[in-house]
Amino acid sequence: MRLNGTVNIERDDNANYVVTYAPIGVDHVGRPQRRFKGWQHLVAFLQGPLHVGAPEVRSALNALFRNGAFCLDGVWLSEAEITEQGLGPVFCLEAPGGLAYAHA
Repeated sequence: MRLNGTVNIERDDNANYVVTYAPIGVDHVGRPQRRFKGWQHLVAFLQGPLHVGAPEVRSALNALFRNGAFCLDGVWLSEAEITEQGLGPVFCLEAPGGLAYAHA
């Protein structure tokens, strides 16, 4: 099953980038973070494992250079991809339709 979520990216003064992913309806606070040194590593991660297109990556970089933060909406990842990329626990749907954590 693939989950629709958002990717938050923040840039610090040393050009390090922090990425968090959260499925829709889940707060980013407390989610595992991936750190990248330099924008090239960030771009490789966004376009590779997260399947983000080049136009969205350009928009993200422009906003990061200007504002220091950006949020990408509509990033679809499978439960396996979320776990493999170190972006948090596996999620599953639980009756009556709420999200529940099932830690890997």
